[in-house]
Amino acid sequence: MSGFSLLWGKILDSSIWVQESKETRLVWIAMLAMKDQDGRIQAAVVGLADRAKVSAEECRSALKVLLAPDKNDSSGVEQGRRIREIPGGWEIVNHDL
Repeated sequence: MSGFSLLWGKILDSSIWVQESKETRLVWIAMLAMKDQDGRIQAAVVGLADRAKVSAEECRSALKVLLAPDKNDSSGVEQGRRIREIPGGWEIVNHDL
């Protein structure tokens, strides 16, 4: 199953884009492209890393960033966390927004 995600231009001004590594940006964009209609990504770290074209270690580092609070996030949702862990993968926190 392939997913569909709108990609707003304001992502270029987000704290993820401005402050984080290119590997984190690649993992984030891959997750947005992979998410299902409920905002869930079902994958192993190595599978996500392959999709994002980063190493498994770079993917793990990116996931730590995306799971952590972000004081510069503009969404105001869950202290700026982008994702939460779920069984078998992750869920985009503000998918419904």
